[in-house]
Amino acid sequence: MRLANRAFLDGRRELAHPIVSGRGGLEVAESLRVLTDRWIVALWQQAIPAQMSDGISLFATGGYGRRELALHSDVDLLVAVHDDDLANDERFELAIERLMAWSRQTRVSLSHAVRTAEQTRHAIVEDRRTPIALLDSRHLSGPKTEGDVFDVDFIVDHLRGDDQGITFVAGLVEGLRHRAARHGKTVFLLEPDLKNGEGGLRDINYIAWAARVRWRLDVRRDIDEQRGWSESHREDYRQGLDALLSMRNRLHLLRERKQDRLTFREQEALARLIEYGPVSDVDQALAAVDQARKAAEAQATTKDEALHDAIEDAMGRHYRRARKVATTCERVLRHWCTEKDSAPTRHGPFE
Repeated sequence: MRLANRAFLDGRRELAHPIVSGRGGLEVAESLRVLTDRWIVALWQQAIPAQMSDGISLFATGGYGRRELALHSDVDLLVAVHDDDLANDERFELAIERLMAWSRQTRVSLSHAVRTAEQTRHAIVEDRRTPIALLDSRHLSGPKTEGDVFDVDFIVDHLRGDDQGITFVAGLVEGLRHRAARHGKTVFLLEPDLKNGEGGLRDINYIAWAARVRWRLDVRRDIDEQRGWSESHREDYRQGLDALLSMRNRLHLLRERKQDRLTFREQEALARLIEYGPVSDVDQALAAVDQARKAAEAQATTKDEALHDAIEDAMGRHYRRARKVATTCERVLRHWCTEKDSAPTRHGPFE
């Protein structure tokens, strides 16, 4: 357990180098996914008694399941219990407590849900968030069953319902409206939210969920010209996601915790970090982060015109990307929740 935790923390520290160096957000997310998978599975195998392993499966959900982790993102897990007798077994409960206790030693925000198949069937009917969380699930350990309630294809079929997903996508459109009411119906907020704001990561997620349910498309991998999803659309989608994850990783690195709002202080620190230039190793990267953070906290830049221009440039790039993502999300969702199952709109996604 100690070795697994130490390897995980050392690996996360090493990621400061590619993050500060401006490596793509998707590339860093994949490195973090590999590192986190290795850590979680190692703890899991030590925590769960061997005689129980055939009756329990472990899944990654949320951003972890989507392979879109940032440095201090929450790590969400689903423990699927295939043998109902295990659900009330004290040894099983102790094993889960042991897993959570070990993970807390790394100060990672790890959350979990433990469900039997019957409990999951009930949850996907009672709480709309549950099937969406399962839509992003990714198998980590234990039996990998097909066609049951823990199978992503089962969840897709459930969300498609009797109208091939039209109602589901219409619900996402309604979700856009409510989220805009809470977070502001504009991408040009002075302190934008990288996750829930207009043109943020949640808009990216909506596009992926809609495509998966409505057309069974993986928008990061698949192309379907008939549905209005071309190679150029896929590439623009990936670039938007890559840029948002890259900025989010730098923000997490600067704040040393999960944070999605770009306050004025964080904007200044990010601009300083971007202007710092290439770094040669992790120690230099961490020194650059510390320097940028302290300078921003000291508010020593009121007359620094060069830095002011750098902030304006960085935020300008963010607003342009966010506007493109927001426009695309609304256009795609409104098109995909119609009765039409072909004939792309005149202006396709990201155009």
